[in-house]
Amino acid sequence: MKTYKILAAFLVCTAFGASAQTIAYDDYIARVRDCNIGYLVEKYNIDIAAANVQAARVFNDPELSFSYSNNQDWSLQMGQGYEAELSYDFSLGRVRRARIGVARTEKEVTDAAVEDYFRNLRADATLCWLDTWRKKETAALMRSSWEQMDSLARGDSLRYALGEITHTDAMQSRLEAEAIYNEYVRSRAEYANALAALSVYAGGVSVGDIGGVPSLKPLPAPLSELYAMAEDNRSDLQVAERTRTLSEKNLRLVRATRALEFGLSAGYSYNKEVRNEIAPAPKFQGFTVGVSVPLKFSAFNRGGKRAAQAAVLQSEAAYEAAVLQIRSEVSQAYNSLAAAGEVLRRYDADMLSAAGAILKGRTFGYLRGETSLLEVLTARRTYNDVYQGYIDARCNEQAAAVELRRAVGIWE
Repeated sequence: MKTYKILAAFLVCTAFGASAQTIAYDDYIARVRDCNIGYLVEKYNIDIAAANVQAARVFNDPELSFSYSNNQDWSLQMGQGYEAELSYDFSLGRVRRARIGVARTEKEVTDAAVEDYFRNLRADATLCWLDTWRKKETAALMRSSWEQMDSLARGDSLRYALGEITHTDAMQSRLEAEAIYNEYVRSRAEYANALAALSVYAGGVSVGDIGGVPSLKPLPAPLSELYAMAEDNRSDLQVAERTRTLSEKNLRLVRATRALEFGLSAGYSYNKEVRNEIAPAPKFQGFTVGVSVPLKFSAFNRGGKRAAQAAVLQSEAAYEAAVLQIRSEVSQAYNSLAAAGEVLRRYDADMLSAAGAILKGRTFGYLRGETSLLEVLTARRTYNDVYQGYIDARCNEQAAAVELRRAVGIWE
């Protein structure tokens, strides 16, 4: 049934790929959660771990044996016999209980690992969305620049025909328009490639265009509180913690397998009449009850136990290392977000508006014959650089917010 559900989800997701469409960020993330093929594959690990828990509940199988004996009954008439025996092995170390504990903890580790996979998947998908938005805005900037420069070049052609400017100025403005158009073509191709990469995260949905940049607000907490939040919510830290518990339960399982074992058996036998004239005997039935104790000389080999003890110490060290790594990631993401926010505020304050005003003034002055074409082109390049810097700053600010959420383990 679970396989059918996953297949149905895949068919629903691929149905959207029939035609390219404009997709909003919230819809995109929902499709990443429901349709990403890699995430669907990871979810199978949960089913496998649940099946292993069920398999660990199995009891030891009893052993039933039958035997037949013939004491030369056909020649000496010493009779025939039939025996049946049922035996079952027990362990004083509670091996089954320890085995179930290991399987359950392995499932907890798997659950946390799948959750951590989605934590990184959602962050990577959002970063891909931001990169796609960056390329979209860059293509729009290049298109706008080309349209304005093309309009200026057409005007210069008329002005040259009227004798107002030289042929060199008219040629240069046309060449600048063609150069900007080439940049626009390249940026448009980069945006198309980014859309193709975006569709992979969404499970093959054909994306024709995207909406705006997502507004991820910074987490309103000081750095010390972010440390505590990360330690409570990071799924990879939960993996490390449960792995430590798993190593402890594996040690218990090793100890349980080294405990005393014994087997109980009960048997029934039936012997037919002995008709030999020298030693006749009547037919009779027999019952046996027995106990078997294996001589566990293998318990003197302590290699498995020492390996399990070393695994416990290793998992404890790995947990401490994970805590330090998480604190480092939170600190770096926090600092990057603060710097990205400061850069974006400077662009919003006056840099963008100043660059636009300078370009407008230089263009208007050129049309009136007060400035040269070189000054217009310099202002155009400055405006493009500043606006591209604004696009990058806005994208970087949101990317830093994504990385902080990834580091803390809280998305909403």
